Amino acid sequence: MTEGRRRCTGAPGHRWGTDSLAKLRAGRAALLGGLIGVSGALAAVLANDIVCLAMTPVLIEGCIRRRLNPLPCLLGLACAANVAPARPPGVSIDRGSTRERRAGDDPDPSRRGGVVVGMDGLWAYDGTLTCYTHRMGTRAYAVTSDSSPFGAHSITRREPTATDVAIEILYCGVCHSDLHIARNEWGMTQYPCVPGHEILGRVANVGSDVTKFKVGDIAAVGCLVDSCRTCSSCEQGMEQFCLNGPTMTYNSEDRHLGGLTYGGYSEAVVVDEAFTLKVPDNLDPAGASPLLCAGITTYSPLRKWNVGHGQKVGIVGLGGLGHMGVKFAAAFGAHTVLFTTSPSKVEDGKRLGANEVIISNDEQQMNQHAGSFDFILDTVSADHDINAYMAMLKLDGTLVLVGAPPNPLQLSAFSMLFPRKHLSGSLIGGLPETQEMLDYCGRHNIVCDIERIKMQQIDEAYERMLRSDVKYRFVIDMASLKE
Repeated sequence: MTEGRRRCTGAPGHRWGTDSLAKLRAGRAALLGGLIGVSGALAAVLANDIVCLAMTPVLIEGCIRRRLNPLPCLLGLACAANVAPARPPGVSIDRGSTRERRAGDDPDPSRRGGVVVGMDGLWAYDGTLTCYTHRMGTRAYAVTSDSSPFGAHSITRREPTATDVAIEILYCGVCHSDLHIARNEWGMTQYPCVPGHEILGRVANVGSDVTKFKVGDIAAVGCLVDSCRTCSSCEQGMEQFCLNGPTMTYNSEDRHLGGLTYGGYSEAVVVDEAFTLKVPDNLDPAGASPLLCAGITTYSPLRKWNVGHGQKVGIVGLGGLGHMGVKFAAAFGAHTVLFTTSPSKVEDGKRLGANEVIISNDEQQMNQHAGSFDFILDTVSADHDINAYMAMLKLDGTLVLVGAPPNPLQLSAFSMLFPRKHLSGSLIGGLPETQEMLDYCGRHNIVCDIERIKMQQIDEAYERMLRSDVKYRFVIDMASLKE
């Protein structure tokens, strides 16, 4: 026992003392670390990843000090360098983006929220190796409260998954809903808020399973970017009415990254192929972008109620929605009548396709048309008297609301009872119908009447929109975001 203890402690007479053993172990560790370090550095250089190269000696030193084998760490670092995909053209990478997924999204919170450095940014660990979500810093314009002006902001987009399409945004239309939500007029806004759901751009990158799009194609994104895809509404192609709640393009829960979705007031967007739309080549890109909301919002109810030849159809309001309602109703062959409070819009209404224009605050003109309409589409987003338009309907006539005034409508029951009339509402369209609308516009060369603006003019545009001082849709040229 004594001899054995002496040998272990390096007693006199034993060749290997404590100092010698320590030196041998240190030498072996240094040799192993040096070899692995060279391999790791070479892998990092081959992967063109300066971050991995810089981290290699740090990992080696830390492992040696703790008498740990650095090989697994270095192999993981080299793999991270090699598997990181290249970023899409036109998309900047923010290496400082460290927003993590919420731990509560996973049954095992300890597996959530990890961050691995990759070639072009950060990967957020999603629980398994196949669920790494690469995150890209993207320039945008946002509001941070219901009273703040818009300002430059950085948001996070995911790297395309196998079924995703990455789009460099060229144009984004300005919808009245953007104003409502930015200023929290509907009481449900979360900040920071990046609006915009009339998105048109050029495909910059596609996932491995994408079949409808290739790099360079013109593509569009409307009001929806996801849904459950399994409920009865989704199975009927009416994703806007998803029973489990659709994912809206902005101010909705982001099912991939957590947090909020951000809209088209930005330089790029990544959307699943199933929620990405093809745009006919003959359409002007800027004029086509508002079709993604203003177009489908008016097209859908006119198709649902079979508006066409032999019908007298009214369109209330000549704004972003109303001017598209006039264009579609006229294209479908209906006798189209515009209701407006502005005499200055009479000429424009007829230019857009209206057969007649009624000044709605002229009682005599309204009385002349009472009880004669088969269908009326009300596009007004400001408070107004709905009963005046109900009086225009004939027996079994229908008035459909697509505008969303901030205050509840005051409806008289008698305006529906005598004679029997119908009041309904409509909300955009599903993906199949939206694609149908775009294809129809391509065949008939229908686009929106627009005024192009720079991103920096968005606050001014909102104020002008409240004054109806636009003909008839603002469209942001997103190239201005880089100025």
